[in-house]
This record gives sequence, structure tokens and C-alpha cells, in this order.
Amino acid sequence: MKIDTHAHYMAKSFYEAIEAMPGVSRKADPYGLQLVRDGKTVVPLNEKWLDPDDQLREMDRKGFDMRLVSLTTPNLYIFPVKDQPEIGQRVNDETLNYCDKRIDRLRALASLPLFGAAREAIYECGMPTIGSAWIQVAVIYYLFALLFLAFDVDVLFLFPVLLAYGKGYVWRDFIEVTIFIGILSMVIVYAWCRGVFSWKRKQVNP
Repeated sequence: MKIDTHAHYMAKSFYEAIEAMPGVSRKADPYGLQLVRDGKTVVPLNEKWLDPDDQLREMDRKGFDMRLVSLTTPNLYIFPVKDQPEIGQRVNDETLNYCDKRIDRLRALASLPLFGAAREAIYECGMPTIGSAWIQVAVIYYLFALLFLAFDVDVLFLFPVLLAYGKGYVWRDFIEVTIFIGILSMVIVYAWCRGVFSWKRKQVNP
């Protein structure tokens, strides 16, 4: 069974709640409508997204047997904290009713409001953050990134050799690959001796 675990359902109650917010208006675009505020798109809107059959047609086209649907960005967090539980209940009920029409192929993931410190916490790979996000990144970070990119691209040149290896020019290919890897190795040794790989950490107060 092939399951799509990342798909969105556009609940009508979600759109209605956004449209009821101050300063939100509709704007036509080639794909349907947009709900905009202060000249910026809050969320796109297309009536066909409210139809379960549209999900099923897309699933059939992409070869999915089942799909897990959840509320799209910006989820409940665009609404005032006091309104999130009530809006979330309406949206979750509508999503469940939507999936019940084809329970054999659609499943719903609930949207839950967050409060207190959990709402303000920054999520990054499941690890607790240290310091502020608005900091100046050390130059060594970019140097590491450039070195990784350079060697990553260089290694790609080995694949054509592997495909052609052993087709009449074994020793020539072996010598060329050895020289190529030798040059890369000397670059690594040179960078190591110059202290490029020494990342000096400084103490950051959480």
C-alpha cells in the first residue's frame, strides 16, 4: 500500500475564519482566489479543494492508495489565542466529516492550538535552541559549506569513470582516477594544515 503522509485539506470553516479577520480581503488569481491582508497572501483558495473527489482524483493520478490530510499553513496560529480552540474544533470536525465520506482512502490529522512557552518555542530538528536566531554566523561556517560543495561536486566526476571502467583502458583509468583522488587528498591535507577544519567554539549564553 502506498500512503501519502503529507497532504492538506482546505476546510471551509478555516477560510471563513480567516476572511472574518480584520483587513482580510479576496483577490482573484489565475488559479482561483487568494485571501490577502496588507497586500500579502494569507492563503490561496480554490473551491475544488473542498471536494473529496478532487483529492481522490489526484491520489489516483499519483498512485496513492491512502492519504493523511491536515490543515494547511498557517494552521490555527494566525488566529488570536483565545479563538484557536473554538476554530480548531470546527476545522477538525469538518475535516473528519470530509474524510468519513471516503474513510477507506482518507484519514485526518487534527490541528491543536499551542499555549504558553510551547507556542513561542522555536522548533529546529527536535533540538533545544541556544541563543537568538538573529546572530551573525561565523565565516568558518560558510567555508565549511563551500568545501563540502566543492568536494561533493568533485566526487560526481568519478561516476562516469566507474561506468566506463574496465572497457579496454583499465590501467589508464586507474592512473587517472588515482591522480584525481591524490589531488583531492593533497587539498584536504593542505586545508587541514592551514587550520581550516579547526572550528573554534565560543561560549554562548542561552
